[in-house]
Amino acid sequence: MHPIIRTPPETVGELAAALGLRIEELVPHGMFSMGSILGSGVSAEYEWDMYHEAPVETLSALARRRLISFRLHLDEPVSALALARELGCEQPTARTVDVHMSSWRMELRHRDAVVGATLSGPPGGAELPGPPAARAAYVGEDATIVSIELRHG
Repeated sequence: MHPIIRTPPETVGELAAALGLRIEELVPHGMFSMGSILGSGVSAEYEWDMYHEAPVETLSALARRRLISFRLHLDEPVSALALARELGCEQPTARTVDVHMSSWRMELRHRDAVVGATLSGPPGGAELPGPPAARAAYVGEDATIVSIELRHG
């Protein structure tokens, strides 16, 4: 399992450190003042009240902001089944998440967070009963993950 999932970061600064980045590398385009960031291979949302707070204007202030969620786009394939089992789920399932039923997503609880994993294709396991428009199946041995999202709460 990716170490960032084992011990989820709580702040933007902790996210940067967990990824081995300086805070400015996490936001290479310098755009971070309105509750979200988009970097190379990572995106995140952090707590910011647009109605009651001024925009976040410095990297040190950004580093202290509490994370709401983050998403990692993976360079290397990760076994979906191995990740699920490491998080304590022996028989994980995945569901289609688009109208064409070509995208599949697995969701698991871990500590105080929900871990969502986008699969590279169908999960490969036996299909579960249900309506045709909401296909679900067990995750098989060959299923791999292309991105991981962790949402606190």
